[in-house]
Amino acid sequence: MQGSEWDFGVFSGLEGVEKPNPKIYEIALERAGNIAPEEALHIGDSMRKDYEPAKSIGMHALLLDRFKTPDAVEWRKSGAVVLPDLLAAKEWLSSDKSNC
Repeated sequence: MQGSEWDFGVFSGLEGVEKPNPKIYEIALERAGNIAPEEALHIGDSMRKDYEPAKSIGMHALLLDRFKTPDAVEWRKSGAVVLPDLLAAKEWLSSDKSNC
């Protein structure tokens, strides 16, 4: 993806596996340079397709609630970090609140 802000991409249609299958996260970790799961953070907007599978393989995870979904209340109750947008995620990562 030359000329892009992305270093690599993992596309379910090309890999033959899609979220919530944890294998897609393992492929991403491998493409990132064989990063250990505990050294990675997955940011998503679905408890079932993003947060739970990422956590299941040992990754850090947080959820974005960009559309103020009623589900976010339950996400927070389950212990997930839920933030409104990527700017808030950036601020959270540089604060003492993140345990990543």
